[in-house]
Amino acid sequence: MKILPFTEKIHLSSLDLEKTGLLIVDMNVDFSHESGGMFVPTSAEIVPRIKRLAAACRERQVPVIYAVHAHRKDGSDMGLTGRYREPIWDRKALVQGTPGVEIHPELQPQSGDVVFFKQRHNAFHGTELELILKELKLESLIIAGTVTQVCCESTVRAAFFRDIIPLLVTDGVAALPLPDVGYGAFSAEDVQRFTLTKLGAVYAKLASSDQLCDWIKDTSGEN
Repeated sequence: MKILPFTEKIHLSSLDLEKTGLLIVDMNVDFSHESGGMFVPTSAEIVPRIKRLAAACRERQVPVIYAVHAHRKDGSDMGLTGRYREPIWDRKALVQGTPGVEIHPELQPQSGDVVFFKQRHNAFHGTELELILKELKLESLIIAGTVTQVCCESTVRAAFFRDIIPLLVTDGVAALPLPDVGYGAFSAEDVQRFTLTKLGAVYAKLASSDQLCDWIKDTSGEN
């Protein structure tokens, strides 16, 4: 039996748009704006694509959900996440109540959108996301945002494990380069390609923002 990659097994035309939502991961200022304490340079190019995708979703009453990474001011909920990144540990980024956890100015939530905070890479871990999806009766989730190989990947896997079909926006996620930890350094471009490949092979349907916008706008919901 031929084993097909997950991205080939799941077709947009087979999905129910009324049971699909858009999850925008960590497009708060600290990650997605040059003034942010943990700015991801490649995030600048994905902002207009996510904005267009969110607008298409709202036009068709597809729920738009924002996951925002933020920690308590006293740092009591940081855990290893704080030790992983110095700006978090030093309370210079991702602190509740600061401008850095506000959504990027170009991606401001609109009436009817849902916003929740998370404290770990996985947007399901310790949050109300699963309850939100259950309440909205969603079975598939379009995922865009930062960082491709960290929070986006963790959330894709978590959705898959919960039998929620992840639709990863290939040009709507931003990667960071990886330093050499003994096996060579990797550019952001290399990390992006590899992460999309491994997720598309096993865990997620891959689609561009244009493909998803066309699918959403098509009254029949077909690709």
